[in-house]
Amino acid sequence: MHLTRDQVQVLARLNRLPEGQALLAILAMLQGELDAALRKARGEDVFRAQGAAAQIDILVGWIQEAQGKLERQAAAPQRPAALA
Repeated sequence: MHLTRDQVQVLARLNRLPEGQALLAILAMLQGELDAALRKARGEDVFRAQGAAAQIDILVGWIQEAQGKLERQAAAPQRPAALA
């Protein structure tokens, strides 16, 4: 999935806010619960827990890496428009 620049900006702002840090803490607790559930899970439950854990991990990464992504995009040279 590709995030738009606006979506990355929202995540970067969220990461700077106390509420965003609280959300990351909640997601970390949920990740810990899923990790514990994976140790006990069997069969199909393993796949469900792994999928949920992977999605949480992706969301946390997007939030934590958003500001750096914006900074890299701003520092990258702009490509000239293609000539017709």
